[in-house]
Amino acid sequence: MVQRIVICDDNKKELEDAARLIREFFDEIKKDIEITQYRSGQSLVEDCQNGKIYPDILFIDIEMNGLTGIETVKYINQSIPQCSVVYMTNYLEYATEVYTTDHIYYVMKYELKQRLPEIYQKWLHLNQEYNEKVQIPIKNSGFEIVRLKDILYAERKNRITYIFTEKKVIQTKMKIVELEEILDESKIVRCHASFMVGMCHIIRFQREEILVKDGTKIPVSRRYQKEVREKYLQWFESHLF
Repeated sequence: MVQRIVICDDNKKELEDAARLIREFFDEIKKDIEITQYRSGQSLVEDCQNGKIYPDILFIDIEMNGLTGIETVKYINQSIPQCSVVYMTNYLEYATEVYTTDHIYYVMKYELKQRLPEIYQKWLHLNQEYNEKVQIPIKNSGFEIVRLKDILYAERKNRITYIFTEKKVIQTKMKIVELEEILDESKIVRCHASFMVGMCHIIRFQREEILVKDGTKIPVSRRYQKEVREKYLQWFESHLF
């Protein structure tokens, strides 16, 4: 299967250097790739909007004229969420700002060659994780297949458990404790008698409250505070590249 790789950098030389290093690496491990290069975030976004490009991996500079790398990635996260993003930069000052977006790696440009094996292994792992699914019995009859990564949070109310994803709400008669048994606790954590939350959708974690990506505030009961904090830190450290 050919991996579609996009590289975006407004510096022509650095763009070509990155393309050469990436091609050499994939040639060495005997993997087929298709590389597309962009000199601006705006051009990349327009081609994504028009369905001309659908990258598996995006290597992108942060400091660019017009749309910055971070602004471009915010669009990519929304329109092509399965695209894995690698930030390339000459500056460390953006290391915290990039965490407003979903990405798998932050690499200094001069270290790209030596970091490519690790980046590729992280991509393989997260690609598998992205496609991990679970079967949920729905309220009336039958089942619904849901990707774990799509689950924002679950709430138990009036004997029904509502599973919220970015696109829809699934209703099931399963209790939270039953749902807890079939979900991976390293990815979906229980934080309250009536709530579970998806780790990858947490924007802010405070002692008694979690803010998730869609703006919902999820309560954290005293009973679960320590456990949630420990599991979230473990998850965060494992995704801090």
